[in-house]
Amino acid sequence: MDYGEIDKDKDKYLTKIPMKSIETIKEMRDLDRFRKELQDLVKQKGIREIECVSSFKLNGHAGRAAIHDASTKGRYKRGRDTTNHLSVILSDKNLTKLSSLGLVELRGEIVLNKHALSKARKFNPDIKSVFSAVSSLIRPYATEDEIKLLNFVAYDVYG
Repeated sequence: MDYGEIDKDKDKYLTKIPMKSIETIKEMRDLDRFRKELQDLVKQKGIREIECVSSFKLNGHAGRAAIHDASTKGRYKRGRDTTNHLSVILSDKNLTKLSSLGLVELRGEIVLNKHALSKARKFNPDIKSVFSAVSSLIRPYATEDEIKLLNFVAYDVYG
C-alpha cells in the first residue's frame, strides 16, 4: 500500500507527542535537580505520577521511523531524513509486517555496536568514536554496506 494511502500526515505523532530528550546525570546533585524538575512537572500538569525511565545512554542518534518515512530527532521537529537508512536497518521484511497496522511510528536510537567500529573505520578512517561513527554512517550518501553496520533500538511505539 502506498504510504500516502495510510496517512498523509507522516509527522502526526511527532507533532502530537514530541520526541523525548535525554537528561545526562553526572553527579548526584544533577539527579536532585532532575527530581525537582519532574516534581514541578507533575504539579503543573495536575497529575499524581509521571513515568520516568533511566538507563545507560546508547551513544547514537535519536531517531523515528513512521512506516516508509524516517528522520533523526531535530531541535524542534524532525531532523535529518533517514528513510533510506532505516529501511535498510529495519529491513523491508520487518516494515511489511508493520504496514498492515496503518500509521505506526517507532522511536528509538540509531546505534553502532562497538565491535563494528573497526568495520566503520574502513569506510571512514577519521572516525573517533562510536557516536561519530553513527554520524558518519547516517550521512545522506552512505552506502548500503555502511548502513548495514547500524542497528535501531526501539524504545517506544505510537499508532
